[in-house]
Order: sequence, then structure tokens, then C-alpha cells
Amino acid sequence: MTQEKRKIDPYTLHVRQDDREKVPLILSPPLPREHLRVARLWTGDYTLYGTQSRVCEVEVAGPHPLDNVVSIERKRPAELFHTVGKGRRRFLAELTRLAAINRAGGYACILVEGTLASIYRLARDTDILAERRVSPATVVASLASWSVHHGVPVWFAGGQEEAARLALDLLAAAAEKVGWKGPEG
Repeated sequence: MTQEKRKIDPYTLHVRQDDREKVPLILSPPLPREHLRVARLWTGDYTLYGTQSRVCEVEVAGPHPLDNVVSIERKRPAELFHTVGKGRRRFLAELTRLAAINRAGGYACILVEGTLASIYRLARDTDILAERRVSPATVVASLASWSVHHGVPVWFAGGQEEAARLALDLLAAAAEKVGWKGPEG
């Protein structure tokens, strides 16, 4: 089996991170600090700097421009219980925008900073079930449904370090897909 040769090195990317990320992924090092910019993103938590010039329209309570054509929405397992429960309506609007990116030829996904087992373990080892009133089976079924019905892939990473590494690999592969030429291109 031959390994696919990557055209874009993930450590040369210029990444924008949403300024509302409470516990951001640690992308640098190895991503140089000057390659990471914090800004308000309309969709997702991480994108490539320079893809915001390609704009597509989506209807979400009126037309809203998408600020990028590559978007990663990062979720920690505990956040998923809120997203599926009380935050469902807001997240469905986000999911609609992520799906629009994929339909427009870009790449958008949900990156879970954990495993399927960590979702069930969180429910078993904490009082999140009583707080959120959402079962782990409902969380997993929602992720599966959203992926199938909206065309937004869901990726699981073991923890923060693995999620950071996977985020960079996803951004590099997406950069190739959309023809990213760098932060100015």
C-alpha cells in the first residue's frame, strides 16, 4: 500500500480560530504562532486564513454570507450533551451553514475531542444526565443523523492533542481540495 503524498504541509497553514473558543486546541507548536489568528468566525471554530474571500450564500433566517469554505466545528464530549439538548436549535443553524459549505464545494466537519466511549463514560461517571437530561445514546444518534442527513462528517479524536493534530491534517486536506494558495490568495 502506497502512502498518498500530501501537497500542503499542515504546519505551513495559516489558521483562523474563533474568538469564542473557551478552551482552544493547542495548534502551536508545531504550527508557528504567527500562523494562528484569533477572529470572530460566523461558522465553525477553525478555518484557513484566506478562504473567507470565497463566499457562498445560505438561507438561515435570511441570507447570510459564509466567511469561509473550510470549517471545523470542534466539540468536547460535555458540550455535545448541551448541543443535543438545550442548544439544539442554535446548533441546527450552525449545521445548516456547515452543510452549505460542503454543498458549495468546500469542506466542513464536526471534530469531537474525544471518543464514542468517552461520551458514554462521561454519562456514567458524572451527573451530566441529571443536568442536561440527554442520554449518551441520544447524543450519538444525533451525531449520526446529522452526518447522514446534512452531509457533515463527524470525526472523533482521542483527546486534545490528537484533536489538534487531526484538525491540522483536515485543514491541509481541505486546503488542497479548495485550491488554497496561502493567506493572501
